[in-house]
Amino acid sequence: MKAFNVVRTLTLWSLPLVPLVATPALADPITHFSSTRVLAYDSDVDVFTEIFVNENPTYVQGDSDTSGGTASGDLTYTGAKGSGSAQAESSLSGGTLKAQATSTSLQNTGPFDTNGYGFARADFGDSFRTFSNNGSAFQWTSSTEVTFSIDLSGVASAGGGVNDRANVGFFISIYKPGTLDSYAQWLINGGVFPTDLAGNTITSQNYSLAGDVESFQIPFAVPGTLEFSFMPDGDFDWTAGLYTDTAASLLGTSTADFFSTATFSYQGPQETTTYSASGQFPNTRNLANAPVQVPEPATFALFALSLAGLGLARRRTHCANRNVPHREADG
Repeated sequence: MKAFNVVRTLTLWSLPLVPLVATPALADPITHFSSTRVLAYDSDVDVFTEIFVNENPTYVQGDSDTSGGTASGDLTYTGAKGSGSAQAESSLSGGTLKAQATSTSLQNTGPFDTNGYGFARADFGDSFRTFSNNGSAFQWTSSTEVTFSIDLSGVASAGGGVNDRANVGFFISIYKPGTLDSYAQWLINGGVFPTDLAGNTITSQNYSLAGDVESFQIPFAVPGTLEFSFMPDGDFDWTAGLYTDTAASLLGTSTADFFSTATFSYQGPQETTTYSASGQFPNTRNLANAPVQVPEPATFALFALSLAGLGLARRRTHCANRNVPHREADG
């Protein structure tokens, strides 16, 4: 597989675009999820009110799954000034993220006025726990390295206007165990961003698949593999996402099509088995079936000796008490 060079960036449109008004959190902690979010609108739409506050399904749709299934979204909108379409799909069982967005300007209002918009985002996350192949808990060290590999395939091209865009981004974060819930609750239900996320992040990376925005002014193809290696120093939770974002002016069209997918695989430490909370991610086993940790024989022996010693101490105390004369109360 050929290497794929990426440039680290973080732009406004790589943010999750979650609703501002929170819905009630799910009762049970989220240990794995798939989610999608798609937007399509033109320049006549009040984005803040209709999309962020009202979640008007004409312009924005979200989907999520916390049972190991697939989330998907498909939205098309045509207005007086422009049109947009967006598709997204997230599948833990397939290890795939898909996102495609297209926008077209239906009026020529100048090279600075983008009139059509499309945005698609797909996310998923899971909780990984690692055991040695003999069933014992794996002993991590600070130098133990693991790797996510992501096969990417897609194309993007932007129109000729000054503010036209066809942006594509990919991001991945590794968290301490138990952190996934707060992030997933926020991503799916909206509301306040979890304040403890930064302190519980082991490592994270944001990628722009073709450098800066100007490089999208010409079509490009991205067949290749991205390798993300890290040393978590213990079990971990993780999340990843893929987004496409387009805007068009001058009667032109912008397209970012990564629906051919980002396909994930994971390589854990040698001679280990990785268990996932979803039980669905490729080459992992269901965490519900993880080995039950049984104390080593030496631990059993030490425990037995401790019990024996405690029993002997109690017996000696009891015998000593029997040999002490009782004092009669003064008459």
